[in-house]
Amino acid sequence: MIARASRLLTAFARADDKLDWLADKAAWRSFWARLPREQEANRAFDRRHGTDTAEEIELTETGVPSDQARQGNGVYRPLWEGAFHQALQAVGVRFDGYSFVDLGCGKGKLLMLAAAYPFTRIVGVDYSPGLQAIAQRNLKRFQSPAQKCHRLEAVLGDARRQRLPAGPVVALIFNAFDAGGDARDR
Repeated sequence: MIARASRLLTAFARADDKLDWLADKAAWRSFWARLPREQEANRAFDRRHGTDTAEEIELTETGVPSDQARQGNGVYRPLWEGAFHQALQAVGVRFDGYSFVDLGCGKGKLLMLAAAYPFTRIVGVDYSPGLQAIAQRNLKRFQSPAQKCHRLEAVLGDARRQRLPAGPVVALIFNAFDAGGDARDR
């Protein structure tokens, strides 16, 4: 306990911006406290819909070479449902006539969540053959009484080269690209 406190004090003393350091520590503490509830919500979604979206998986286990997996942040993990709905609310438009595109759709959970909105079309793009195959299976199984859009698809492709649907589009990217580096060699 004393050693941990000493490491934290040393890290704080070395931090250039002390307020940013404290905010970052508080955010991580909040994340770890919330994580078990969100993981259970993800598993409950899968139980309700007969899908496979909740479990994280290393991209190298899904057919992505290791150098490319690093450029895709290395792991599939689902976005929390509440965060997804908040993001769509923040867009501030009616979704009638819009297409929804998830770049880096993974197992397709956000495609299924988007189906509760009146989008014209929902498209997910992923460069992992394994994740895209899981997303396709999930979309075939998915049914919800709240579903307003039934035109859902998951395609295998490079998100940087994917042509977006014609007309207005709401595009979402969550954890699909690394923070730095050059992803052009994918």
